[in-house]
Amino acid sequence: MAKSKFNTVSRQTIKHHIDGRMYAMKQTHRDNNYQNLECNKLLRRDYVNNRLAYKAAGKAIFYVDGTNFNLWCSRRRGRSLKGKCAVDKNIASKGSNIHVIECISENGLAYSEKRFGSFTSEKCNEVMRRLHSHISVTTPLDNVVLLPITPPATLTLRKSSKRRRSRTPSCCALGPTRLR
Repeated sequence: MAKSKFNTVSRQTIKHHIDGRMYAMKQTHRDNNYQNLECNKLLRRDYVNNRLAYKAAGKAIFYVDGTNFNLWCSRRRGRSLKGKCAVDKNIASKGSNIHVIECISENGLAYSEKRFGSFTSEKCNEVMRRLHSHISVTTPLDNVVLLPITPPATLTLRKSSKRRRSRTPSCCALGPTRLR
């Protein structure tokens, strides 16, 4: 089009046209913009205030957490158009998962469980039941506060506390994972 109008095409025009279609290898990055939203800051503040109130009341605090390691390996470099960032799309996980679920108190490790495969809500319910029975041997559940770190544990603790009000520990969820 430019050649027919002006009878010549500059090198810079061709370079810009080709650059728009070229791919380059770049370091990928994740775009996590939601962590420092104002509502999440307020939730984290509420969590700290609740935790301090439980501590002042003399409750036994148990931190419930789980770690999940996926055996799938992914690249740290990817292709993208020149002038654009290479962004990792964070697709659903592939490969096998290794889960370690643990409960830690001021006195050290209180409970631990290891498993392979997916961690469904039913399996999480079973783990929480075993955790409750294990803790109740040494500490009355009325004096226990469970601080879940993972969202499945938070949801399970909330559901179980609604069902069994009499012998269920209190639950205090961490800010951004709090379920309303």
